[in-house]
Amino acid sequence: MLGGRAGEMVEFAIISTGASDDIMRATELARRMVTEFGMSEKLGSVRYAGQQLQYLGGSVEDNSQLSPETRQVIDGEVQRLVTEQYVRAQALLKDHLAALTTLAQQLLKQETVSGSDVKEALGKSPSPGSPADEGQLQSRAES
Repeated sequence: MLGGRAGEMVEFAIISTGASDDIMRATELARRMVTEFGMSEKLGSVRYAGQQLQYLGGSVEDNSQLSPETRQVIDGEVQRLVTEQYVRAQALLKDHLAALTTLAQQLLKQETVSGSDVKEALGKSPSPGSPADEGQLQSRAES
């Protein structure tokens, strides 16, 4: 948070280029899942990927043989996959907020954390739907 006028707090959401790169990579992977690996229930186990065309050090797919309707279905499936996994990631972060906080505090003290540190933090964090988790929810509701 950054201070604004006297007594006022202003919060800024910072989106780094790292997040943009992650979204780009997730979208590329989802598109390959749909067009190359046949991982779409709507499109089935058919390869829709076109030939890779090289240009100026980059590449682009030649999908000129696909109908506009098929391209639209592919785009919808890619968007669905990316959105579903984004929602899943948000839920996992929310469900394991205690472990995330513990690990963030460790990272402030030291530069890295080990896999065993992550397992330990997750072991202390109740799993969603576990009796410990339900007890915390009930005690919050009673307060």
